[in-house]
Amino acid sequence: MIGIVLTARFFSKPVIYYPFVKVELPEFTLGSAGIRNSLGEGAIRTRLNTPSLSTEVRMKALLSAHAMSARYSIPMLKELLGDEADDLRLLAYGMLDNREKTLNALIHELLKKLESCSKPDLRQLYQKQLAELYWAFAYEHLAEGDMLTYMLGQAEHYTRAALESRLDGDMWILFAQILIKQQQYQAAETAFNEAINLGISATRIQPYLAELAYERHDYKAVRDHLKLIPFNNQIPQIANIQRFWLRNPV
Repeated sequence: MIGIVLTARFFSKPVIYYPFVKVELPEFTLGSAGIRNSLGEGAIRTRLNTPSLSTEVRMKALLSAHAMSARYSIPMLKELLGDEADDLRLLAYGMLDNREKTLNALIHELLKKLESCSKPDLRQLYQKQLAELYWAFAYEHLAEGDMLTYMLGQAEHYTRAALESRLDGDMWILFAQILIKQQQYQAAETAFNEAINLGISATRIQPYLAELAYERHDYKAVRDHLKLIPFNNQIPQIANIQRFWLRNPV
């Protein structure tokens, strides 16, 4: 017993506890990590426009439309209002109705705030927000016919009111877009030039000016405007337009 105690006391190695240990890297296996779970616009549209697919598959595609911009998803929803599948038709109607109610509720709230507000800066802010909300009905393709005419008229009214309070380059761009929708192309071009005079980058305005030139059938002007846009700093849609019109834009 004495020998065991002496050996354990003087000759045994001390036990050291390390708070961290080295762990070997796990073997790489290809799994679902990094795989895109959401559908793109083309995939969603294809599934929704293919009645032969199961309702479950088309329903999942419809729910994926929530991740898209309302400007692109709302036309898809409208196409489904005449679909034979009851579930798809009702869900599409509900999504459209919910978006419309949301915009109307925001407009109603802002109108009450504007009516009771006496501070010029706040009034200008409310007018700007109202113009954007009324414009959303047109931009997102929610409004049609007489309703579209009314929404554009309201958007124009509040845009003009906001510009009377303070000159704003972004508001001039919004005003120009409203005028384009109303087919007032000459007035829209004047509004874009006002935005440039207030410091808005001319590069940002060139796609709109190219669009106006196209509406006038002035195709040389279309190319001239597109040449002023940096080819490598644009969204794919603009780059594709440049390739089509300029052939070799680089």
